[in-house]
Amino acid sequence: MASEANSRVLSSFLDYLKIEKGLAPLSISAYTTDICQFSEFLEKRKRLLLTARRNDVREFLQQLFSHQVDGRSVGRKLSALRHLYRYLLLDEKSTTIPRSTLNRHGSGRFYPRRWLAMRWKQR
Repeated sequence: MASEANSRVLSSFLDYLKIEKGLAPLSISAYTTDICQFSEFLEKRKRLLLTARRNDVREFLQQLFSHQVDGRSVGRKLSALRHLYRYLLLDEKSTTIPRSTLNRHGSGRFYPRRWLAMRWKQR
């Protein structure tokens, strides 16, 4: 990952996963691989993780499918991006979050926008 800004974002996110979430080393490795892949995709388009947009996520997923990446792997990568952008939003590191990464949570239901707005105002 060439960009120093992206490296800092990834490093703080991985620290969060290790310390606060207590994830296993293999899980951390999977998150690292997935987010680095997205970061490299963004850097080719002159974007950063903090400035990514919904279209960037869509194009990344389309690229994965065009390279015939298994649907479960694509789902895992999208899940990693959701976790990253949720962390950035709730930790107030960014106000520009690709909406497609925040639409759903684990149960398959959608996050209410009102809840996200209230959560943002509380911080």
